[in-house]
Amino acid sequence: MQMAFISTLLWLSSGLTAAASADPGCNIALVWAAEKYWGVSSLQGVAQKVLEGYQHDCAAGKCATVDIQKGCTNQSIDNITCDMEIFNESMQLGTNEICYGADWILCKAGCLGFSACVKACEHAIVDPCLDELTLRMRTNLLQLQNGTSSMTVSALEVNCSGDGIVDALSFNASSKVHISNASFLLKAQTTDAGISSTNNVDLHEVSMDVEVPFSGYVDCGVFTHYMNMSFGTPTTTNIAMDVGLQFDDFINDIAGVVCAHLSFCKDAIKDEITSFVKSQLVENMPAVVASQLHPVLARVASQLKCPSIILGNATNGSLKGLFV
Repeated sequence: MQMAFISTLLWLSSGLTAAASADPGCNIALVWAAEKYWGVSSLQGVAQKVLEGYQHDCAAGKCATVDIQKGCTNQSIDNITCDMEIFNESMQLGTNEICYGADWILCKAGCLGFSACVKACEHAIVDPCLDELTLRMRTNLLQLQNGTSSMTVSALEVNCSGDGIVDALSFNASSKVHISNASFLLKAQTTDAGISSTNNVDLHEVSMDVEVPFSGYVDCGVFTHYMNMSFGTPTTTNIAMDVGLQFDDFINDIAGVVCAHLSFCKDAIKDEITSFVKSQLVENMPAVVASQLHPVLARVASQLKCPSIILGNATNGSLKGLFV
């Protein structure tokens, strides 16, 4: 029986190579068998099938959960409620010359050159104005929804050595997934001249691409069934947040609130505020989203396991029952 089992392993590791996988970087029998089991023609197809299993569970209300960070644990892979800072920055509104207007000129003229009087004018007129020119803003991502349910595997490249059955297999890979219909809940807090305001917005139909490198080790031999994967830092690109003008409305609302109590806040300064907020979100949002999706992608990939080989079927040349 043991010899039959070993013969099966040798057949799997070498005899199927002629009918091998469509993945040129990992053209081995174990990959070919996995693709046949899932009814697909590539490892990308296998990954998509595994993902669809998680999506089916989420649709049935049984989503898997992950830990995102300390204080944000047991989160649904399709509904992450985790307060994470996107940016916390300050900007200057207009130029300092705004604060040296008519009031300052009149006050200084009345000082008749006395320096102590001039400093008093600056303290009374210029300093409060300069404080108004400094806008402080903090924006957080409060919730990410529908990331998993609207995810597809758009690319998967794998390079491997070994066959995973007789010789342990090691691999390096790069995957890209596309998310077509995510939702973000954002919160923006602004402070200017001691006046604070908070604005929340729900952004729907957000799309993005996520690329993640990963590597691993597979040993599905006679006495060992072991698979290990480690993931690198994901990269989020092509985030589109302006569907239905929700994003622009959100930014315009922030600019309107800030400008409401500033006499010098004209259209040009409003434009500066909207440009600042948009640039900060575009620059910093990808890293925050990637950090939330990292454990989600790792959780999805964790379902991959070694195949169970049924000797009778395998030695007869059949793949029926190869994976259970």
